[in-house]
Amino acid sequence: MNHAENIQPGTKPHGKHKYGPEYMSHELKVTGRVERPLCLNVADLRKMASLEIGALPIICGSGTEKGTIKSYRGVLLRDILEQASVIITEHHAPNRLYLKLTSNDGYMALFSWQEINNTVVGEKAIVVFEREGRPLDENEGEFAFVSANDYRPGPRRMRYLGHIEVCEVV
Repeated sequence: MNHAENIQPGTKPHGKHKYGPEYMSHELKVTGRVERPLCLNVADLRKMASLEIGALPIICGSGTEKGTIKSYRGVLLRDILEQASVIITEHHAPNRLYLKLTSNDGYMALFSWQEINNTVVGEKAIVVFEREGRPLDENEGEFAFVSANDYRPGPRRMRYLGHIEVCEVV
């Protein structure tokens, strides 16, 4: 169930829990400027090439360290985008493309297409399905997201990932 369509950014649906089963993401949709919109489940991601990231310190926007995750396993965001086949109509189109990642609790993160495909950020921007060798639980959803090469990965770390939209600035 995706609650994100009716939520203002920065607010939680229902005002009940910070984390919980009501935000669980059982499918991941990839839409927007793509030739093949996707609706993926965890089994689909497990069939793709995966990457394990170890010892990731979670540093928030203020620079405060909130803890360390021993390991995450997931699929590179750019591999998922390649499967969806992003529509690029002309040479400069990638400069106008951006990715909006939305969680089922209303949290959002943004990336430019160039950032994911032409910088080190893209080398460790992953859609997560495992934490420390176990499937994600109701505190993170079946899908999460982490940008491990960010200097401060906390602000774009996402629980309950439900939607990746490829957008174009016009």
